[in-house]
Amino acid sequence: MKIKRNQLSEKGRICNRWRDAWPLMLIFLLPACQQAEQVADLAAPSPTAQGFHLTPLADGWDVDLIRFYLPEPDTLHLEFRQNPGPNQLSWPVERVLTLSATQVGMIALAERQDAIVAVDDKQYVYDSLLRERIDLGEVAEVGYVGQLDMETIVALRPELVLTSGFSDGSNQDLLRLEALGIPLLPIAEWQETHPLARADWARVVGAVLGESAVVDPALAQIHARYDSLVALLHGVDVRPLVLTGSPFQGVWSSPAGESFLANLVKDAGGKTAWESQPGTASLALDPEVVYLEGLRADVWINPGTVKTIAELTGAMPRYAVFPAVKAGNVYNCYRLAREDGANAYWESGAVRPDLVLQDFMAIFHPDLFSHFSMTYYEPLTP
Repeated sequence: MKIKRNQLSEKGRICNRWRDAWPLMLIFLLPACQQAEQVADLAAPSPTAQGFHLTPLADGWDVDLIRFYLPEPDTLHLEFRQNPGPNQLSWPVERVLTLSATQVGMIALAERQDAIVAVDDKQYVYDSLLRERIDLGEVAEVGYVGQLDMETIVALRPELVLTSGFSDGSNQDLLRLEALGIPLLPIAEWQETHPLARADWARVVGAVLGESAVVDPALAQIHARYDSLVALLHGVDVRPLVLTGSPFQGVWSSPAGESFLANLVKDAGGKTAWESQPGTASLALDPEVVYLEGLRADVWINPGTVKTIAELTGAMPRYAVFPAVKAGNVYNCYRLAREDGANAYWESGAVRPDLVLQDFMAIFHPDLFSHFSMTYYEPLTP
């Protein structure tokens, strides 16, 4: 595997489904003689995801992972083949090690929890099938990047380790895995700035697992459902001001106007205070500046780890005067959270942006969408 300089402009399209949250139509596999034609159809480029490109082969896939956000974008090229030669990887992949909850959600979308041989920490696994396998001793825990249990990883013989970022030569754990001949596949959905683009990264997982026939049609439905929800807001002119996040170590991070969260809030019919500010990342702001916006915000989402208004105002008494706090319009993503720390939002929220969008629409426009049931979010209790 090697990094090659490239400036690919084609955008990949990924598909995905979350089994526990929203049932999708039954997927029928095509006969083997039609498989090559089917794979070619599923590989059509998308107008959203920029960080990868998939090219179907007769017996596998070419995968290009693109760091498009760099001043000089580069590409990691991986080739998966049924009968791999030098510098090629075996396809389909049967033994996977995951290092983030989002990757578990993508694999669950492909209905291949059985392919996971290890996770970083079972405490943060929400998927019931995977937790059962962990409890039975079929899936190991290997720790986090920076403190990985290399001996256990080597003994497990994973065909692929899914990482959350690219190996830049500074992370010793990733360097050691590469030196041991264990292939790494960066799943960098976080670099995308639109919810559907982040979901699209599940197509990469589906391709290498040989489950594109499951993942791609599911994501097509998620795309369609997301777009249909946005269409419901046509003609709605009132956009509530949405406060996001909370202060941490003297900084309040708020989404810039072109960021993932700003786009999601906008699609749901809301607005953020800095939506006119260019940029795709978070803005590091003085809490005093954000406080002034909080005094006029209609809704507050993601206020740290708190679950009750009493918790919120106890930790931050001055925020009790916020209109959103007084009205009980403060929401956090703990509806599907376990006591041990696992949270379905972190696992499946990235691959089910339609469900997150529906939650936000119900929160921002309760007069219009009170009939919507929320999946991930719930109001803070008193």
